Amino acid sequence: LLAKGKYPSQNGINTKWDFIELPSQLQENWVLQKEVLTTFAQHWQTGETLPDDLMQKAIKLETFNAGYNGMRMTFLSRLDMAWHDADPSSIKNVEDFEDKIRKASWIFPADGSVKSTSFDHIFAGGANYSAGYYSYKWAEVLDADIFESFRDNGLYDAATAKKLRDTIYAKGATIEPDELFKEMKGRAPDPDALFRREGLLPPKKPHEGAAPSRPKPPQP
Repeated sequence: LLAKGKYPSQNGINTKWDFIELPSQLQENWVLQKEVLTTFAQHWQTGETLPDDLMQKAIKLETFNAGYNGMRMTFLSRLDMAWHDADPSSIKNVEDFEDKIRKASWIFPADGSVKSTSFDHIFAGGANYSAGYYSYKWAEVLDADIFESFRDNGLYDAATAKKLRDTIYAKGATIEPDELFKEMKGRAPDPDALFRREGLLPPKKPHEGAAPSRPKPPQP
């Protein structure tokens, strides 16, 4: 609806795959804001707004197990990519192949199940998420970062909303996604924005810039 590109092949959902989830996932941020909840979280008969203590519990529940959930998605993303990056003739045992990815991405022992046989995104065929499951997690980084602009300027700030519409939603695939993001935020994505939203890092002060880049780990 908001796309302004000339060609359908560069409009709407026809974008690069590690960018495609951003427009939709971004919308989810508003749902658990108190300012928004008070407009619809009401008793169906009396119209009474959800009590503040229950509202706070619902908001906090969103960050419950955030560390575990992040690790799980990272593990599945790396497993997905490993299957598509490997030489099939080198894989003799599914359990052993999966165990190598688990050791690099997980802190819990194997639970006896093989994720590769039940995780349908790995070989999703027409769904296009084969070797692309990571896009969900990367989109979380992007949407958390962009939403901080609304947290700073106001959930319904017209200027911020117009900038979002004119960049992310209107231009689609007519411009490289990283350029669109920089046009929206004025800089590259800040991965710490996701950790702040998940409660794994302290909240950013209003109008505070991106966190300083972390030093690169030494190369083996």
